[in-house]
Amino acid sequence: MRVPGFIILITVFGVASGCAHKPAYSNINTDRPRAVENSNASDTPAPASDPITAATPSNATDGGQAAAASEPTRVKPPAFMDPATGGVKDLPNYPKSHRINFMYGPMGGNDTMSIVLRSKDSMDAIASFYDDAVKKNGWTVTDKTRDPELSEWNVKKGDRDTGRVRVLKDPRTGLLDIMIVRTQAIQESPK
Repeated sequence: MRVPGFIILITVFGVASGCAHKPAYSNINTDRPRAVENSNASDTPAPASDPITAATPSNATDGGQAAAASEPTRVKPPAFMDPATGGVKDLPNYPKSHRINFMYGPMGGNDTMSIVLRSKDSMDAIASFYDDAVKKNGWTVTDKTRDPELSEWNVKKGDRDTGRVRVLKDPRTGLLDIMIVRTQAIQESPK
């Protein structure tokens, strides 16, 4: 049986070009964070000393004004944040829990803080703790839900302060996630 020459040539060319191909993962830089690796950022890693300002481009001809104008604004913690615990002063963290998420900053005209905790304790124990905490800290309950899988308190204090505590059972782990959201309307500064 005779094989045409062009089939042999294509087979040889295909094998030869396949050997010279670099794998897709060969240009991964392990010194860069994953978020940067998956973006279109340059391949030069930012210095570890100050990654925020190191990533800010500057123009040497403007005397550094562009860099100063584009520096990030530091967000100060809200007044209701407890600096000792990192929690909310008047909606405390459940004592037998660990924090899995934490955020704060201005949002929609409010200082906002959000914490997610996780606990192995029962819904009854956690609900009892937050029933007491809401009363002790002067909150008015505007809406309350309570069942074996979910407990939730929507609370208010005066015209500026609101909060929500939500305890939800994770069906995969059986653990309870406690979400605390606290807001306070930002007062306009006098002009």
